[in-house]
Amino acid sequence: MMKSLFVKTTFIAAFGLASISSAQEVDDDEDFFNEDLEESTSGANVADPFEKVNRGIFAFNDFVYLKLFKPVAKTYSNVMPDPAEKGIGNFFKNIKYPVRLTGNVLQLKLGQASKETGSFLIDTTVGLAGFIDVSGTIPELETTEEDIGQALASWGIGNGFYFVMPFMGPTTLRDFVGGRADSYVDPLSEPWSPIEKWETRAVGNTVELINNSPQLIDIYERVKESAIDPYEAFKDGYLQIRTKQIEE
Repeated sequence: MMKSLFVKTTFIAAFGLASISSAQEVDDDEDFFNEDLEESTSGANVADPFEKVNRGIFAFNDFVYLKLFKPVAKTYSNVMPDPAEKGIGNFFKNIKYPVRLTGNVLQLKLGQASKETGSFLIDTTVGLAGFIDVSGTIPELETTEEDIGQALASWGIGNGFYFVMPFMGPTTLRDFVGGRADSYVDPLSEPWSPIEKWETRAVGNTVELINNSPQLIDIYERVKESAIDPYEAFKDGYLQIRTKQIEE
């Protein structure tokens, strides 16, 4: 039983670093953080009533990311060929199609929903189960990333308060609720996943996280090193990214 609990906890921890990407594709985040963060009041506009607790959790997450995940990310990057990393990333992006589709439909972006469906069909067939991003070479199928949190924002629901979750990182009350809703249509999440065994789903999520982790850790370290107050930098960066996504 203790071994099973340890394995589950390890998988849960592994899922957490993905939140550094703030619900975006990793390449998009890298482009965002490669630019200087604009002076913004986005962080000031969102309540942070649990700041002291949040800072403690942020420090805990920082230790986990840099002391536990960074060595794994570095080893993976050294042994895995770049084309293989890219292909695995394409595969996981492709199977998250239901999340993007739902986000579009809930916002009545039916044109984008059709494009997402077309991209999914092309990449699943011609792109060999999504390992090759064929649709990415077709300008007519270009879309923006959508999720249920963005749909809630389009309905006029505000951020609510900001908080930091152990392992999972920064979020707001709205995005937390949206993320939970996303899990209902995510093929790698419960409760309606077509994959019955939690161990299989956990392995899939872990592989996705490890595949993204070299870029995620690099982004994390660059932002942290350039920030006077890393907590505020990540808070403001997260909120800026979400604002940008919603505006699109």
